[in-house]
Amino acid sequence: KELEVDILKGKAIINKNGDILQKVRNIKEPLAIQLSSSSFKSLSLLSLYLKHLAKDGDTIIIDEPELNLHPDSQRKVARFLGRLVNEGFKVIISTHSDYIIKELNNMIMLSSANGNQEDLLDSLGYHKNQLLKYNQVEAHLFTLAKSKPQKINVDKTGFSVTTIDEVIEQLDNDTEKIYYELFEKTKIA
Repeated sequence: KELEVDILKGKAIINKNGDILQKVRNIKEPLAIQLSSSSFKSLSLLSLYLKHLAKDGDTIIIDEPELNLHPDSQRKVARFLGRLVNEGFKVIISTHSDYIIKELNNMIMLSSANGNQEDLLDSLGYHKNQLLKYNQVEAHLFTLAKSKPQKINVDKTGFSVTTIDEVIEQLDNDTEKIYYELFEKTKIA
């Protein structure tokens, strides 16, 4: 229900012919999946699996759960994945999303907090069942340069994916240089 309400904005249903449809609130007739958003198409099968097939201890593998999702929804997906882990599922994802990684790191840091973090959880909109302990998370970096994945250290602050961090840093530097060259340099001269 959380996945459908908070992320998919519609309920995944199967009609008598076995077709997947999207039931959207305030719309009388369900939409055929080909008329649904790309994000609904991507995650509706997960919703149906959880409703009809899932068993405790199952392993769920999701390739790029961030596909076609707004950054806010990517954060919600990461929190939802944390909840799945805490409900006993093993979750394996591959991602290129800095939003997913940062949200996982937030969930790890919040679970590592000593003392009362209730106010912080409330103010940021987290729930305890979404938080991950660092020993619940394992991360690996796959690159073309190496034949085997590299294990990434995960600690109480989370983990860092250097190949993504380097690109973000380069983009930030480029943006600052462009801005300076086009807008600030002329003001100084």
